[in-house]
Amino acid sequence: MESEVEIKASIYDCTKEFVAEEINTITTEKQRQASIYVFCLLVEFDQNLVNPLDTNQWLFYVATVNNLNLLGGQKSIGLSHLKRISNECKYESLKLTVDQALDNITSVS
Repeated sequence: MESEVEIKASIYDCTKEFVAEEINTITTEKQRQASIYVFCLLVEFDQNLVNPLDTNQWLFYVATVNNLNLLGGQKSIGLSHLKRISNECKYESLKLTVDQALDNITSVS
């Protein structure tokens, strides 16, 4: 079974509110195409220190399509809800976290 991973990136704005940036292709039907979704959040608040190339400034949330489908047709998700349905990790453990999520999907199928 071939699996796809889709990546979403977000940042906090200068008022420290969560801002989600949708990077989807517009389609006429609502469906999720990937097996795994990785939500990337740049967490550095200090504008003088922000460096998007510094992987230490990012947190990653790995969610399976099964967990996201529990949201129904919902098109966006808040950070607190995302934390409940995903596995949070740093860059160093991202591959392992994605691999584990893919293993969970294939073992359920």
